[in-house]
Amino acid sequence: MNDLRMYADYNREFLTAMKDAKKAGKSVDDVVNAWKVPAKYTGFPTPQPAGLRRNVQVMFDELK
Repeated sequence: MNDLRMYADYNREFLTAMKDAKKAGKSVDDVVNAWKVPAKYTGFPTPQPAGLRRNVQVMFDELK
């Protein structure tokens, strides 16, 4: 159950980061080039750039 909670927190923080980036006028490329897995999520894999780009793009599209 703790793992599920941590995964939900990770996704919630990712959404918040995307909202902040979009509000700051950053592009998808800006985010993909700068975003890192937060340190408190040790053991979480670093996303592959193509997958990260896809996820960021979807979120930016949905946040319109």
